[in-house]
Amino acid sequence: MTEGLALALVVGIVVSMPVGPTATLCIRQSFAHGMTAGMLTAMGAAVPDAVYAAAGIVGSRIPQQMFAAHRAPLHWVAGIALAAFGLYLLRAPVRDVSAPQSTGAGASTLSSFLASLMLSLPNPGSAIVAAAIFSAVAVAPPANVGAVCLATFAGTIVWWLCVTGLIARVRRGATTNALRWVDRACAAVMFGAGALSIATAWTWRG
Repeated sequence: MTEGLALALVVGIVVSMPVGPTATLCIRQSFAHGMTAGMLTAMGAAVPDAVYAAAGIVGSRIPQQMFAAHRAPLHWVAGIALAAFGLYLLRAPVRDVSAPQSTGAGASTLSSFLASLMLSLPNPGSAIVAAAIFSAVAVAPPANVGAVCLATFAGTIVWWLCVTGLIARVRRGATTNALRWVDRACAAVMFGAGALSIATAWTWRG
C-alpha cells in the first residue's frame, strides 16, 4: 500500500512535467504575479491530472469514456479559451515585475485557475501515463481510489512548488521588457494550442 502511494506521488510529478498551454499559463502567472499566483493556477491543472492519473492507476476507464462522449465540445471550449487568453496576453499592458503583486492579480489568478482547469479537462493522457508507469514498475495499485487521487495531486503540487519557487527567484532580477517577451511567447503557445484544439474539434463535428 505504502509503495503504491509513493509511486502514485511520483506519477503526479511525471504527468505535470510536459510543457503545454497549461504549463505555459502557470509559468507566465508565476513570472507576472509571483509564486502564489502560479501555484493557484497550477492547482487548476492538478485536479483533473490527479483524477485521470488515479483512474489509470486503478484501471478505471470512466474518465476516458466521459471525455470521449463530450470531446468535441470540450475541445471547442478549450480552443476558444486558449485563443482568447493569447489575445489578452498580446494586448495586456506591461506590468512592473519588481512589485510584490501586480494590479489586478487577484482577478487574473482566479481566471487563470479556471482556465487551467478547463484546459486540462480534455486531456485524459494522464491516465495512460499512470497506468504505463505502474505496469512497468510492476507495483500493485492501492485499492483506495481517494488515497491514490490525493497522492497524485500531492505529486503535481510538489512539482509546481519547485517550478514556481525557481521562477520567483528569477523574477526578482527580471525587467518589464522580459515580461513583455514572456507574454509574447506564451501568446504564441496559446494561439497554436487553441488552433490545434479547434481543428481537432472540427474533425469530430460529425
